[in-house]
Amino acid sequence: AGDVKLMATVGSYVGADEILPVLFTSFFTAAIYSLFRMTRKQIKMKDKLPFAPFVLIGVIKSVLCWKMEQL
Repeated sequence: AGDVKLMATVGSYVGADEILPVLFTSFFTAAIYSLFRMTRKQIKMKDKLPFAPFVLIGVIKSVLCWKMEQL
């Protein structure tokens, strides 16, 4: 349930209009990372990965893109 609480906090920070790009970026980054680790045989399909680091990557990307639009 920690991921849900983190996403609620992120949603209050970035706003409702930016939560979907953050979520998409998080899922995409997690998928790329997982595929890379699976091809190197470091993890298996059934292994679990924490999602919080990928959410934070999505937030950083969203905030940086928002700041660049402001310039």
